[in-house]
Amino acid sequence: MKNRSVWFVLLLVSVCWSFQQPGWTEEELAMANTAKDANFLTQEEKDVFLYLNLARLYPKKFAEFEVKNYTPPAKYGDYLKNSPYVKSLIQELKKQKPLSVIYPDEEMYEEALCLVREQAKSGKMGHDRKKCPKTYRGECCSYGMEAGRDIVMQLLIDHNVKSLGHRNICLGDYSRMGTATGSHPKTGTFAVLDFH
Repeated sequence: MKNRSVWFVLLLVSVCWSFQQPGWTEEELAMANTAKDANFLTQEEKDVFLYLNLARLYPKKFAEFEVKNYTPPAKYGDYLKNSPYVKSLIQELKKQKPLSVIYPDEEMYEEALCLVREQAKSGKMGHDRKKCPKTYRGECCSYGMEAGRDIVMQLLIDHNVKSLGHRNICLGDYSRMGTATGSHPKTGTFAVLDFH
């Protein structure tokens, strides 16, 4: 009986440790995890909130722990090696003052989900809508990324987007967001972030 208790405790510690992000304290993760109770979101969509809020709340730390050694999914190769966009993001985050957190908004989620479903059928890319409402104040579209962390990193780095439009929106003056993910016939996956 004693051995079972010891093994259970070790297993519990191991599981808890695996959920702890390197470099982040429990308090920081709790502060950034604004979508944890949003039952209309998938785990990947909740993770978008987590990582985006970490970047907004703790920009200097995010640059050090998340951006500095970020490696995109293996299927994309090493396209970010020596990327000036990675370097400019690190520089910007090191100067950035902390921003307010973003909270989940179900109305914005429905708007984002509508575009995800529309493009899953049409195969189009971009922000044009046929029947979907458009009340958001800012929108980002991410193609080909599956994990919440990779979606956020793709948008913040904004590789080869000279305007840095996605980065500017992600670090903009917003308080609410809806995020929806789904499939796309050309890129495999698709995520929409609608801000208000």
